[in-house]
Amino acid sequence: MYLLDENTLVTSASDLKLASECEFAFLRMLDYRLGRIDAAPTDDDPMLLKAGELGGVRELAQLAQYREQYGDRVIEIAHPEPRDRDTLRIAASSTLEALQSGAPVVFQGTFFDETEPNRPFIGYADFIVLRPDGRYRVQDTKLARSSKPYMQDQLALYHEQLERLGVPVDDIVEILLGDGTSVEHDIADLRAGLVKRRDRMRELVAEHLAEAGPVEWGDDRYTADRRCVHCVPEAEAVNDVTLVANLLGAQRLKLRAVGIRTVADLAAAIQQPAGGGIPARTYAKLQNQARLQHAAAQHPESLPPLEVVDPALIAALPPHDPGDLFFDFEGDPMSSEGSGDTIEWDLDYLWGVIDVEEQFTPFWAHTLEEEKAALLDFLELVESRLTAYPSMHVYHYASHEITHLKKIAARHDVGEGRVAALIEGGLFVDLLKTVRGALQIGLRSYSLKKIEPLYMGDELRSDDGVTTAVGSVEEYWKAREAMDAGNAAEAQTILDRIADYNRYDCVSTLRLRNWLKSLPEPVSIRPAAPDYSTSGHGVDA
Repeated sequence: MYLLDENTLVTSASDLKLASECEFAFLRMLDYRLGRIDAAPTDDDPMLLKAGELGGVRELAQLAQYREQYGDRVIEIAHPEPRDRDTLRIAASSTLEALQSGAPVVFQGTFFDETEPNRPFIGYADFIVLRPDGRYRVQDTKLARSSKPYMQDQLALYHEQLERLGVPVDDIVEILLGDGTSVEHDIADLRAGLVKRRDRMRELVAEHLAEAGPVEWGDDRYTADRRCVHCVPEAEAVNDVTLVANLLGAQRLKLRAVGIRTVADLAAAIQQPAGGGIPARTYAKLQNQARLQHAAAQHPESLPPLEVVDPALIAALPPHDPGDLFFDFEGDPMSSEGSGDTIEWDLDYLWGVIDVEEQFTPFWAHTLEEEKAALLDFLELVESRLTAYPSMHVYHYASHEITHLKKIAARHDVGEGRVAALIEGGLFVDLLKTVRGALQIGLRSYSLKKIEPLYMGDELRSDDGVTTAVGSVEEYWKAREAMDAGNAAEAQTILDRIADYNRYDCVSTLRLRNWLKSLPEPVSIRPAAPDYSTSGHGVDA
């Protein structure tokens, strides 16, 4: 979205995607374009940036296939200057001429629809491909491995543009996925959804242009996804109730409807106000979570307060066993191998395991074949240890490890039965389930890193080296670049840093298990009674 001139707002498929996901974010971007706010945040997530880079590679690989098939009959439309109306019109005209000439493939076909002069639409179709029946099919390349609504909207928009231009167009649109497969959609199945979402976007624009100021956080006319780079700073600035751990979007709306707008509001409202509509048990848990978080915010120098709310879940943890293991994966979702219609994505490059003596065993995998070997080595380690210690368990944090073990065994068609037997036999213990079910902690997030101050003592993570899962992947990208450049020593130094991070995660899982088992029953660890006078909204308890 951008202003072509002071009266002309240009929108695209990406704007429709944003408006469909988070109306608040869409309007903030509109405010930025209108000059109503000085700056708009950008999402610098390395994964998104890498996906964009690889998406371009995927697109060019498909272009190379078409050029091999059709040679110089593939017509590429030069990308126009987006803020120059004349060059936009020229590119759109060149696209139409290429299609009317019967070009077998048009790459980056440009659409510039001025049907509404002050609200033109711009779009760039990856591929417009001539079918044997003389009709053109719109294709778009995506890095994703499945079709999503925003992709379907994009293709439906481009299909609509071809119809507007009078170009014979196929009833099928096609998404060329990142794994080499494709998904076809009948345009008749996409039109209703497109019209609904586009009408809503147009309504948002018209309504906002009629108003003078920027959109305000908490305006209940608009949806907010609560997690994007636009929403989080605004929610934090007002201590929005959405910051309560595990609170759902629908629950936020119900609370706001009865005057509970902040964490402090909910912390003070011991009894749910009439009309809240949240089941009593659920409300009590959310209210207690808010009280703990509010107390933690008033005593930031202290450890976060916690309560054991279901000691039976801790008691249900298996007894300590000298054969116990503690397990953590590191994986790169952007890694791929293969070509054509046999592209495999997502490499788990490090399988880290420690025992109760904190001895670390890493299984590295830099290719899919090595990943298969790592799976077999891991199974051999676990099964041999199970023979020696029949009462042992493998502890991990969150469902990632189990999900990936199943996926890797299925991908390589090896060890599926062995993995299933271990899982079904109760060998694996997910400590996140125990933490979420047994404890309430005065934290917005129950991630392993966030709860470590409760049990890691003087061995908290430093800010040096690798400190996050995303950081691990970024470092792995650097290591692979060093390997490819023949810099083995540099690559090993980076891999060692990743291994240190992974080992710490495994040690943290061990210490968490020990700490949970050591908690008295019941326990309530709180700082001084919180002061609710700073809630900012009057809510009767």
